[in-house]
Amino acid sequence: MEAEVEPVKKELTGLPKGWSWRAMEDVADVIGGATPKTGDPEHYESGNIAWLTPADLSGYTEKYIEEGARFITKKGLESCSTKLLPKGTVLFTSRAPIGYVAIASGEVCTNQGFKSFVLDESQVTSDYVYWWLKGAKSMAEEVASGTTFLELSTAKAKKLPIPVAPLPEQRRIVEAIERQLGRLDAAVSRLHAAKAKLKRYKQAVLKAAVEGDYADTPQEEWKEAVLGDIAVSIRNGYSKKPDAQDGIRIFRISAVRPLELFVDDVRYLDPKTKDHEASLVAPGDVLFTRYNGSRDMVGACALVPDDCPPTVHPDKLIRVRVPNDELLPGMLAILGTVGEGRDYIESKIRTTAGQSGISGGDLKSLPLRYPPVKEQKRIIREVESRLSGMEVLESTLDAQLQQAVRLRQAVLKRAFEGRLV
Repeated sequence: MEAEVEPVKKELTGLPKGWSWRAMEDVADVIGGATPKTGDPEHYESGNIAWLTPADLSGYTEKYIEEGARFITKKGLESCSTKLLPKGTVLFTSRAPIGYVAIASGEVCTNQGFKSFVLDESQVTSDYVYWWLKGAKSMAEEVASGTTFLELSTAKAKKLPIPVAPLPEQRRIVEAIERQLGRLDAAVSRLHAAKAKLKRYKQAVLKAAVEGDYADTPQEEWKEAVLGDIAVSIRNGYSKKPDAQDGIRIFRISAVRPLELFVDDVRYLDPKTKDHEASLVAPGDVLFTRYNGSRDMVGACALVPDDCPPTVHPDKLIRVRVPNDELLPGMLAILGTVGEGRDYIESKIRTTAGQSGISGGDLKSLPLRYPPVKEQKRIIREVESRLSGMEVLESTLDAQLQQAVRLRQAVLKRAFEGRLV
């Protein structure tokens, strides 16, 4: 075993009698992939050879895969160094990202984002190697290299260690893994279903709030305006990038989520910075995300709470201040999160070079419909009361999902230490 991969096997010690550590090159041929030139249509048009990229395994949950989104022709296959891989080959993504795994259920080939293992079936089974690699993401990342993104080279993939059990025991291990993880996956599915139900309930609560269910004044009698006519100020944030390990707090864009501000999600400006005061937030400000890589999060808004420490808002957030005698900040946050307000924001989102965004000018035209301040207070209290219990439950579900991830890794670890069967 080469020194560069020796550290990754230290977590698994004391292999059972009859087991041995081997390198992947000892139990498999390690095959890379390639991409036929895309400028030649004869490489792709009417092709019937399954050609996979890492994107085909993104979100893919099945063990076996037969084909991906694209096919190549025989000419395309012969034009580059990609190889036709036999059924049973274990496919392992080696870049962007490292660690997706599947077993070929028929002949396939791949692009350069894979290191595939054509196994010596007298030593290992496809299912056994599949489950070993499912738990080997961090191991592979540890020996990968790269500046723009990590990549596992063919040479290092060959040297990845694998604990090899006798074949009959490999089959028993796979059976035990799949039995235990099957039960765990069923539990995880129930947790995700519960989270989805919570999300629907939250939307129902907010919808009721903007449609007047918690108010005495009929919605037809609510005031109508646009934000620009009411707001005291609508201001983009501070443009200087964080440049210190400590000092003046400045929010990350990720601090703002719909109706929730994570006050400790910050970076720092040099303590000597002098021109930031105008961009400090104050309790009662409403922050809207101006830009975000995720379209769904553009225009997300949240209220700055009373206990928020002095913090600067960056230029990717828009700060809005409204007069409390006309429109309460908490009501504005609700109106901007659901219903007509959210629909308007989504209609104004523009995407350029993969970055989606809105402008302060867009927010000036945000349509608003709201009741008298007294009833706004009642609506805010009702929403907070209903959502507070949901937040506790959602945190519990998130903790249980994290525990499921840890349990999954524990099952795989025990299995390849010979302690599962």
